[in-house]
Amino acid sequence: MHNLSEARAQKRELWQARIEDWQASGLNQSAYCRQQGLALPQCQYWKRRIYETEPRRGLRLVPIKMEKESSAASESREPIRLHAHGYILDIGSGSDVTLLAAILDVLGGR
Repeated sequence: MHNLSEARAQKRELWQARIEDWQASGLNQSAYCRQQGLALPQCQYWKRRIYETEPRRGLRLVPIKMEKESSAASESREPIRLHAHGYILDIGSGSDVTLLAAILDVLGGR
């Protein structure tokens, strides 16, 4: 059992090194896999597996304080502008928070 977990850890380390090498290469994933003689679906699998279990880096949630205001004042309010990973998001009142969370999740993974 101990050898099996060691083998899994070594395989994961190998694929993590390959994924990092690919990202540093400047090639797209398909070209890198062809060049290295790797199966593209296997590379895609390991990329997902490695990055789904690692914490997102570079994305930090910051609490904000909201104050109640009249409905007329909230309708005329300028949207909140959020800069994230080179993108700019304008978030207006009444925005879909589920969609916003999904967008931030995607941007956090880049």
